[in-house]
Amino acid sequence: MKMFTPRTLALLILISLFGSASPVAASQPNFIALHPGQFQQIDQDLQVNVVFVGYHPGSGTREIQESDFR
Repeated sequence: MKMFTPRTLALLILISLFGSASPVAASQPNFIALHPGQFQQIDQDLQVNVVFVGYHPGSGTREIQESDFR
């Protein structure tokens, strides 16, 4: 088996790295919702589950009123 010198091995690694890059991967992604310096509102419908561990339903200081979170 033929052994490569460190210089030859480094050259082969560089060739394989640059040769495998495609122009499509190098292009920047298209973020149409981002406009620097401007406010953007993006509407999404998300379901969020809130879990309170160690609390009980009620109106006390250490109790949770379920109606406040609906």
